[in-house]
Amino acid sequence: MRIPDRIKILDQIIKITWNDRYCTKEGVLGQSNLSFNEIMLCHKYDGREIPQEKINQTFFHELSHFIMYIMRREKLVHDETFVDNLGTVLCNIMLNNDFKGEKENEGKIKAKRKTGTR
Repeated sequence: MRIPDRIKILDQIIKITWNDRYCTKEGVLGQSNLSFNEIMLCHKYDGREIPQEKINQTFFHELSHFIMYIMRREKLVHDETFVDNLGTVLCNIMLNNDFKGEKENEGKIKAKRKTGTR
């Protein structure tokens, strides 16, 4: 899965950055900075490559912090167990379903509605 450089949630644009040195120093694979709309991830930890599956899961974990923050669920924002479970579920949904072509299919559906065909 390709992780984008930024992601938009409602009216918030979250920047995705990569910093292996910081993650190793802090002992994390990712971090959310809610004040500055940033998710920091790493490709390597302590000089070792992180498997893409783990990077994906970490991305969705950090994204879950933002989802709870934007939804004003203050107690859940910092609940690492909840956030980890939500992130795992979101990652699983994204990786195990085909979302490719959605915009193309959406355009076809709109065209059919205009012409009255199904």
